[in-house]
Amino acid sequence: MVDAAFKGTATLETAMKRAAVLLALLFLCSSTASGQEYTLVKGELDSGGFGAVMAKVTEVQSDAAAIVGLRGGWIIDHVFVLGGGFYGLASDVSVGSGGSRAVDFGYGGLELEYIGDWRQVTHWTAYILIGGGSVEHQGASDAVFVFEPALNLEVNVTTFLHIGVGVGYRVVAGVTGPELSNNGMSGVLGSITLKFGSF
Repeated sequence: MVDAAFKGTATLETAMKRAAVLLALLFLCSSTASGQEYTLVKGELDSGGFGAVMAKVTEVQSDAAAIVGLRGGWIIDHVFVLGGGFYGLASDVSVGSGGSRAVDFGYGGLELEYIGDWRQVTHWTAYILIGGGSVEHQGASDAVFVFEPALNLEVNVTTFLHIGVGVGYRVVAGVTGPELSNNGMSGVLGSITLKFGSF
């Protein structure tokens, strides 16, 4: 019985030694086989960034409305923007019997933007916001989903200031209030954006 236990221990030790040798060989081969690291993006990237103020003219529940906010982003290779923004209703909107300033609306989220012909003084961008927010009316509050695509025309005023004007559409889902609706909170918008940064 002792011999059997000894043989079992010896077999286990042999297996462990073989596994250690195999792992060492695999590590050695993987570290010396190529010497090149493979990545999703090749070469060096030019990076920049900006902060911006943005104003939007739209309709909320069939009332003309202004929405203002702040946005910012990381510019990758002068072409792609990964960022975020936060916006809020800045004008009075009356609904039903609620009276003036009956609706409060704020939203924000992830922003993605593609910059076309960025070397030109005047160029275009395509932008989307995917996020959420809240709609408040007469003490009731709804958490909502917001999706907002837009096309913009942008002018390189200086090396650190770009001004853009655009048109888009705001899609809002999740409104449940009796006097509000998803369609009423959604709508076409026009915008102006002042970007300050390194482009």
